[in-house]
Amino acid sequence: MLQCYTELDPGKNELWQNQQRQFWENKQAFATQAVFDALNGTEALTKWQCRKCGPVQHSNPQSAARISALKKMGYYIATMKMDCATCGGKTDFDLLIRLPRNPADNDRRFSISVSLRKRIETVGSICSGIEAASVAWEPLGLKFKWFSEIAAFPSRVLSIRYPSILNLGDMNGIPHLIKSRRICAPDLVCAGTPCQAFSFAGWKNGLLDIRGNLTLRIVDIINANDDIRKSDGQTPTTILWENVEGVLTDKTNAFGCLVSTLAGLSEIIELSKWPSAGLLRGPKRNIAWRVLDAKFFGIPQQRRRLYLLAGGKDFSPESTMFEVHSNNLSDYPSSALTFNKDGHSFEIFREYTDCLYSAYGTKWNGNAAANNGSLFVVQDGRLRRFSPLECERLMGFPDNYTNIPDTKKTNRYQALGNAWAVPVIHWLGQRLLNENSCVLPLSNDFFLSGIRSELGDGCEFFDFGKGIISVDMSMELNCSALPENCSFCDMCEILSPEAPESIFISPVGCYGIIRRKKERNHSMNARLKEILLDIASQMPTDEIERKSRVQHRSKMYPQDMPAAESLFSQS
Repeated sequence: MLQCYTELDPGKNELWQNQQRQFWENKQAFATQAVFDALNGTEALTKWQCRKCGPVQHSNPQSAARISALKKMGYYIATMKMDCATCGGKTDFDLLIRLPRNPADNDRRFSISVSLRKRIETVGSICSGIEAASVAWEPLGLKFKWFSEIAAFPSRVLSIRYPSILNLGDMNGIPHLIKSRRICAPDLVCAGTPCQAFSFAGWKNGLLDIRGNLTLRIVDIINANDDIRKSDGQTPTTILWENVEGVLTDKTNAFGCLVSTLAGLSEIIELSKWPSAGLLRGPKRNIAWRVLDAKFFGIPQQRRRLYLLAGGKDFSPESTMFEVHSNNLSDYPSSALTFNKDGHSFEIFREYTDCLYSAYGTKWNGNAAANNGSLFVVQDGRLRRFSPLECERLMGFPDNYTNIPDTKKTNRYQALGNAWAVPVIHWLGQRLLNENSCVLPLSNDFFLSGIRSELGDGCEFFDFGKGIISVDMSMELNCSALPENCSFCDMCEILSPEAPESIFISPVGCYGIIRRKKERNHSMNARLKEILLDIASQMPTDEIERKSRVQHRSKMYPQDMPAAESLFSQS
């Protein structure tokens, strides 16, 4: 239909309508008929407007912003070149069609039952880690009833930070504990099952890894929780699950197994690659998911994670997970890479870091971040890693949240690298509890063609891809990794001059990073390379070789490696 606007002219209105009626004779959708009605209507419904003289004038000259503003006013837009008698010359004209709406549709779209807010008050946490969810949601009034964590250090953090909340330990026993009513069946269950089975760091073994199988154990827990809640006359459980986006391409189809089973489908949906955003309406539950990047939520860390929200058939997770698109999505802002703070000079290599990973405390010199420099800092001319305190800030935790008695910094690094990004979880919680969230219109066959698939028995699967999609003539959905209203944090706010000496990198360490770069033929940030060579040159080359050969080397790094002097000359 849109291609025909190139022929659209007030003088050819009848011809255009006849052509389109013939084309659309078997497609009598409401939106199509509304266009015809608008074209035949009064001037109040449809009118050509000069782009310079129209309702949104030079104060908003950018095309994308202008169209967004017009859509907010309720218009649908077609464009063509015409002569303007007011401003002179040939310019762009828009045909502004304000479509009539069914009042019932407006009520359904722009309101959601306040009972949702009342029904989510209690939370149970699975694979709790150090409890980013508690940090994010307790300020919203949610009450955590129990945790489930087996790792020693995170469990100690929980016992100190939340002494009154029971840690159940192994999640495998939770279904029995719920069914026997030894623990409560909470309104919401959040889970972050181990991501290593689906990440490059864990070699992506998926369900073949025992850690990956814990993902499906979630379903048993939710089913047990729902059984008790149903017997008590309560609404079905709301579920939030987080994992790395690698689960979407897992070779064992772990994500397909999880969502198909949660939804209550009789057969598993098989996809080689699941979309970054989607919706599944099954016979038992509705499920929505979206990949979000934490660096657009107020922490300067590129941390793309998959977030899944599910609930019963009366629950519309898409209303929380996706947003009505009305703003231009933001690029990450540029900022100074060198600055002073508290009497110390700092230099960084990018405005935001790579994803903080659990092995950052021990394996920091041979990965991508070691080559782009994003997880390194130059303080007073010396190169170092981020401190545990700075990593807490990079994840959105309060300062010294993991700084408990008798702990090692490697424990803190690992726990923080496995944690959730607090600001993203807080954003999801706010939207979930927002009684003004809108119910989205997902019934227009024309716009959802190729997006919606019928699965039978009233079940539907929506592939929203990873960007902006149109769902009807006046509404677009943001399904991207960026929220409509981004927030940013400068690295200056993250860094602290109180860095322990042990995280500064010695000349031998700097030499090792350069050596790995050459052996693997990787590219490297030019400024980082300059600093590494400068620091390495502060120690005699024979001393660097003697100290570096003491370290254990794998087959990839033989003992007869190039001499340090040759690395300096060839780098």
